[in-house]
Amino acid sequence: MKASSFRNISKEGAVVAACQPVGIKTKRVSTICLFVFMLLLAVSASYYPRQIKERVMFGINLPQPGVQTVIVDFKDMGLPKYLVQPGRFIISAGRNGIRNTSSDVMQIRVRTSGFPGDVKVKTLTHEQKANEDVYLILKPGMGSALTLELNMSRDESDSANLGVATLDFIDEASQQMIGQVAFSFRN
Repeated sequence: MKASSFRNISKEGAVVAACQPVGIKTKRVSTICLFVFMLLLAVSASYYPRQIKERVMFGINLPQPGVQTVIVDFKDMGLPKYLVQPGRFIISAGRNGIRNTSSDVMQIRVRTSGFPGDVKVKTLTHEQKANEDVYLILKPGMGSALTLELNMSRDESDSANLGVATLDFIDEASQQMIGQVAFSFRN
């Protein structure tokens, strides 16, 4: 009997089971393949989030004179975003991105205009319904999150001329515009 084979033989002499132990070369190859697979998995897991730049960030201190401009470049959002969700984009002020720098409590109306496709405004406490304004109440020195969800067709997102859209912040007490963010869409 070979040293590398094991055989179980019953009393009658029939072979019950035969097995060959795995050779050292096979173990080494499988270990190397497993290592390469795990390395590729780790690299791809870190590459994908960097390539899917779905969220465009901005922030504004209110009241703020003038217009703040944010560039939204659809082609810069990466190939995974283009293939998986080409028409859905998120523009976010992030946590405390809309800040009240005055010494008074402000009730602010948020109004959108000129956005390509459908836009939905969300705050921490409110989600915009059709043809409805969104309001923020900010205490002095406090901030709030604000998110714009933009949904458009592939034809709209592939269009070369998408224009400029604005996000207006209006003080309800004085009915004055206290801040404006202009989004310049590029392809």
